[in-house]
Amino acid sequence: MNMSIQQLKKTATATRITILKAAYQAPSDGVHISPALSMTDVLTVLFSTVMRYQPDRITDKQRDTFILSKGHAALGLYATLHHHKIITEQQLNSFEINGSVLQVHPTRHAAFGIDFSAGSLAQGMSFAIGLALSRRLQQQPWQTFVVVGDGECNEGAIWEGAFMAAQQKLDNLTVVVDQNGLQSDGFTADIMRMNLPALWSACGWQTLECDGHDYQALIDAFNAPHEGKPKVIIARTLKGKGVSFMENNKDFHRNRLNEQQMQQALSELEQEAPCCIKPVSVRSWAMLGSRGTFGLALLELAADHPKIVALSGDLCKSSGLDRFANTYPDRFFNAGIAEQNMVGVAGGLAAGGYVPFVTSFANFLTFRAAEQVRLNLGYMEENVKLVGLASGLATGMFGATHHGIEDLAALRAVSNITILSPADCTATAKMTEAALHHPGPVYLRLTGNMRAPIVYKENFDLKIGRAITLKMGDEVALVATGTMVSVALQVADELQAKGINTAVIDMHTIKPLDTETLDHLLNNKLVVTLEEHSEIGGLGSAVAEYFAPKSTKPAQLIIGIPQGYPHAGDYNWMLEQAGLTAAQITDRIQTELR
Repeated sequence: MNMSIQQLKKTATATRITILKAAYQAPSDGVHISPALSMTDVLTVLFSTVMRYQPDRITDKQRDTFILSKGHAALGLYATLHHHKIITEQQLNSFEINGSVLQVHPTRHAAFGIDFSAGSLAQGMSFAIGLALSRRLQQQPWQTFVVVGDGECNEGAIWEGAFMAAQQKLDNLTVVVDQNGLQSDGFTADIMRMNLPALWSACGWQTLECDGHDYQALIDAFNAPHEGKPKVIIARTLKGKGVSFMENNKDFHRNRLNEQQMQQALSELEQEAPCCIKPVSVRSWAMLGSRGTFGLALLELAADHPKIVALSGDLCKSSGLDRFANTYPDRFFNAGIAEQNMVGVAGGLAAGGYVPFVTSFANFLTFRAAEQVRLNLGYMEENVKLVGLASGLATGMFGATHHGIEDLAALRAVSNITILSPADCTATAKMTEAALHHPGPVYLRLTGNMRAPIVYKENFDLKIGRAITLKMGDEVALVATGTMVSVALQVADELQAKGINTAVIDMHTIKPLDTETLDHLLNNKLVVTLEEHSEIGGLGSAVAEYFAPKSTKPAQLIIGIPQGYPHAGDYNWMLEQAGLTAAQITDRIQTELR
């Protein structure tokens, strides 16, 4: 396919309009619009003039392959595929709808030619290298193209891949760095200053730089010879390109546009046809949510504890640490998108006498940085406090790469780590303070969204390792943790109304378990564990392991997230899909008792 420069410009403008309209119709409270707009011209040139493929035969493996490693910009890819009639209008309109394959981050889908499930940054780079190697082994002529973000280059995996690709002389691989100068928490130069051309050149890559919005410059860069090396194109772009109030604006990484903003954005891009816009539904948050509560609690504690420091993996605002960072700039460290290094640095800070609170999405802390956690917290027992954000299904629309549903299983096996799982915002504040005073490593698991019900009043008593019995009962005992505590209280009321005497226990400390409380349940007819975590390896497994050698023990029902990776959707919809609503749990218990 070949297009004139004027046609490319027209296509890119139409794609940007599609991005805006799809984002505006999306049901979520924010969409990554600006990251999609910055790379639109790159994708337009790639899919319209460079890549060898047939849109009507996109499932054919005999074609060039595109990998989007900076997965949060997925809407840019969807809009591009829509322009080339690979994704239909109806399919595009399903963006971020419950159960849609068009999620916040792209999921591998053969019918759309999406070959990689992105979301966890830097992994697309490694996958692309593997594809390029496989094609060379099979002596295939096809090229592999991958787009990474400049903030994504904080990740060590990018550079591990860069060294390997150069060593292997992969001249069938082209990486485009979308150098828009911004990442989640602000300007890349303020977070992790990097001389990208020098670094890529030093790794042994054919390194080119160009204006990422100059179509001819992009074509020339893509067509430049590899010279027996992998090629990187560092494309200088503007985040939010095409919409004046978004361009180079650090406050527009992930947002929802109001009607006035949408009208202005479209008027700047679309000069001809008037656009019809549906009104924005106004949302208001009644509570801070667990992340906001954590940030405020840590801020208050820091006033009296000068050894508290906080680290964030480019998620300052998302972790509720923005006020902490503004109040104590010398005690806040943005480690960038580099979780492994962040955990290692926290170990060193702890060794130096500080108490580091380390925040990132639970999945990234417990899996990407697993070896650093094992060494620094498990083996060396450094006084590091990990805070797993959005554990369970709280990231809903972000998809499986961001759902922290196996974190308890991963950390329970690591020695010397205390694991806490608060039931609500009040418990989060209490446990943040308890973690500070607890000697040794702690993992604070934050689940639920901002609408999570409040279970406790401020004056409740909390002690690490001691469960809280909220309701007494000698027939069924509901042992719950995290958000499932409020659900357990609803279930208990429903069972009680049916004449089933039911206890509710908040097992807020997963490790060490309160075995004394469990001993009191040995004569119950049924013990049901409830958790927003995989059914394997979490609270249910821990309780089963304790009960296993007992000669007298109750029947046990483990209720959690079934095996598999569910489609993305809003939080409550995903809980229902997992069978974790009060009505579904009540039905399961009644079936078990029959």
